[in-house]
Amino acid sequence: MTSNSQPVSAPSTRPAQRPLKLLLIVLLTALVAIAALPSYLSGQWPWHSAPDVPQMEALLALREEGLAVPGWQQELHKSVSFGGDRWLFQQISSQQPSDYGQAVLLMRSQAQAADQPEVEWLDLNGAQQWQIDTPRQIKLQSAHSDRHSFTARYFRARQQNETYAANYAVLQWYAWPGGGHTSPSRWFWADQRTQWQSYQRLPWVAVSLLLPIAPLGETDSHVTAITQLGQTVENALQNSVFSPTPAP
Repeated sequence: MTSNSQPVSAPSTRPAQRPLKLLLIVLLTALVAIAALPSYLSGQWPWHSAPDVPQMEALLALREEGLAVPGWQQELHKSVSFGGDRWLFQQISSQQPSDYGQAVLLMRSQAQAADQPEVEWLDLNGAQQWQIDTPRQIKLQSAHSDRHSFTARYFRARQQNETYAANYAVLQWYAWPGGGHTSPSRWFWADQRTQWQSYQRLPWVAVSLLLPIAPLGETDSHVTAITQLGQTVENALQNSVFSPTPAP
């Protein structure tokens, strides 16, 4: 006997998926609308003009005058070039008794709104011909605010040639308003948020902090000193260069 029954197909789930897809579309549309609302209300859209950096005057002044670091006296500052970019070399000395009497600040701040952090660490480390030991990232609380933190890269650098040898504990990070990180990609996403929210570029300063140290010994023994100084430098940048109303 031949059966006339037909194979039974599984019930389609497409009708049930349609409300979910519609809900996702509505949510995405709402998010885009919320992000665009400040630009709509102000009448300033990204295609009208290029966003600016409100702190540009302070950034340019930093390149010429250096940074005032509380508890440290500026001994020397000058312009140097690494990888074709202009950096500020600033030598400072502690005003309090310390095992670390001197330190060096190397800083590169943007010169125009279009400048972005890219390969500053490669340029700097290569130009100095550093041999890098035990690199790691350290997350630090900003002294500027309990809500702000920044992540820096810490390592020991050895520098040696025919006539000169030196060892440093090094702390590197990109500083920007409210925080900072050693990775330029973190600045990129923070800059995108700033442009959408206030139609402004996010200012930044590349900071490389050097403490001269003895050639031998554990790198951990220098962490406390250099991170404390790093927090002081970060706080000085937040209160001066990145302040909404920079000090004259």
